[in-house]
Amino acid sequence: MTYRALLLTGAMITTVAVTTLAAMTSQSVQKTATIQASIARLDAAPIADSPAASHDSNPELSDFPHQKINLVDQSNQSPEFAQFIQQFRQAVQNRDAQFIRDRVTSKTEFDFGKHRSINYLNPDNPQSPFWSQLEKAIAPGCTDEANTALPQTPPKGTVFSCSTVFRQFEGARNAPANQKISVSETSIVVVGNGVNVRSEPEQKAPVIALLSDEIVTFDRDTFEKSPMQIQQTTLEPDNLDGWTPVILPNDKRGYVSNRFAYRPLGYRAIFANPDGRWMMQAFVSGD
Repeated sequence: MTYRALLLTGAMITTVAVTTLAAMTSQSVQKTATIQASIARLDAAPIADSPAASHDSNPELSDFPHQKINLVDQSNQSPEFAQFIQQFRQAVQNRDAQFIRDRVTSKTEFDFGKHRSINYLNPDNPQSPFWSQLEKAIAPGCTDEANTALPQTPPKGTVFSCSTVFRQFEGARNAPANQKISVSETSIVVVGNGVNVRSEPEQKAPVIALLSDEIVTFDRDTFEKSPMQIQQTTLEPDNLDGWTPVILPNDKRGYVSNRFAYRPLGYRAIFANPDGRWMMQAFVSGD
């Protein structure tokens, strides 16, 4: 009887161990899949608030003039950079502060006119706005500064600017040089295919239009008339879950998810490999 009891006890322990191991393996697989899916989201066209996600498909939602912008990810023009930026995106997704610190130098610019170190951006805090700003900047792809199609832009060697919006916006707008900054400040570039414009700054609000890689006008009047608390939360540009008020070419007003609303002079990361190793030369906004 004692021997049989021991056998039964051993069988029970083995069963529990196998079940526990299976659960741990399942959790590990799920965690890996989640990370891989998150990385893939950075590489793919934004769809979180598109017709594919919300089933808001109606031809009338696109029946108005559109000012398209041709956003081309030129990362693959350098296989070495393409490999690096993939690693960089994964590090950003994982909030890997050490990886970022290893890719900046004492000369990396984080502010125009002021010398600030990476510590100023507090990368060791996963909740630091730095992470969402950087995640958004590198999501759409990068422009090869040496091979840009813009006129009067001299080659700068192997330098990439991320996102594509900063440099390629200039080629899409034919504004005089003395008006470039004002045009940039009043414009919003919507990046993505079939991005929803909603009547209110919330996910369940009705869709009033669809936009795909195009330029619209920032609705400054709506922004300034909103309560300060709303400006600092819902309409805060660095809040990836927030909203940007826009004016469409047909004069309709609505809101675009911040994840797809880019300011031409918003944050961008500049990368170069002066010594054969890709480094972040700057992470700045403005002009």
